[in-house]
Amino acid sequence: MYVMLDPLETAPLEALIPFEKAQHLLFFVGLDDKNWPAPDFIDAAERRLKALGCNNYEIVRYPGCGHLIEPPYAPVTLVSYFNFLGHRDIVDWGGSLREHQRAQEHHWPKLLQFLDKYVGSQTTSHQFLQSNL
Repeated sequence: MYVMLDPLETAPLEALIPFEKAQHLLFFVGLDDKNWPAPDFIDAAERRLKALGCNNYEIVRYPGCGHLIEPPYAPVTLVSYFNFLGHRDIVDWGGSLREHQRAQEHHWPKLLQFLDKYVGSQTTSHQFLQSNL
């Protein structure tokens, strides 16, 4: 059971963020997200972008990765307590330890390159380490 409800079922269409108006989009999606059906949502977002003729986006899908894609070498959180609407519950964020960590390592340089290219940065080069997982 997912923690979050489908926003398309609980909010009016006017409440949807018009993300297609963004100049550049980069999505990272854990395909084993147990928090909400991220693979379904990103597929719907991609259909929406294609229907509107947008080509200003990139989607990176990570099999075996859960919900919380953190910077590399941060502790991988597969399960935690979560306070939501006054209830404290244990939440399964999904993913496997190895695949989730690989996604965290892979996404970070892509994110920094995206920010350098489209937002600008004081930094002109980045050095990245690889783990021995």
